[in-house]
Amino acid sequence: MSLVNPGSDIEFSMRDGRLLKIRRSAYEHLRAFRQVRKVSNESGGILLGRIFLKSGDYIVDEITTPKNSDRQSRYTFFRSKSHHDIALKSWQDSDGQCLYLGLWHSHPESNPIPSKVDYSDWKNALKKGQYEGHSLLFLIMGMTNLGCWQGVYRKGRAPRFYPLERAD
Repeated sequence: MSLVNPGSDIEFSMRDGRLLKIRRSAYEHLRAFRQVRKVSNESGGILLGRIFLKSGDYIVDEITTPKNSDRQSRYTFFRSKSHHDIALKSWQDSDGQCLYLGLWHSHPESNPIPSKVDYSDWKNALKKGQYEGHSLLFLIMGMTNLGCWQGVYRKGRAPRFYPLERAD
């Protein structure tokens, strides 16, 4: 399903019954980095938001956008430490309410599919990152569609990735 112009927040069903909600404002920022021209570089950043205590649902309130210290080309994006610094400051300024929820980047294809490099980057984020719970979210903004995966990691086990489906 095309997500180029959603009228409201976007919801995805997670594999364990919880919901992921992406605020429309965060989606609009993602959409601005679609690689629709042949000269558009891959872009990326991190997902910031909240996890609700009672339901366990995730909400992406905002994203970080490419920084001068990042490296971008048509088919690659290397996230600099500046995104981590932004996440840490947001967490501190919100008294621990604004959390690091995962990563995003763009692909120059309509229906984005993770590459081997993407899976490697995601595994590294799951194994070495500091985050709440046992999972992170990974978004790929395609030219017309948004791909979303939940990465799950428990110490001593291999990371697993699950594609998420729209909840509506």
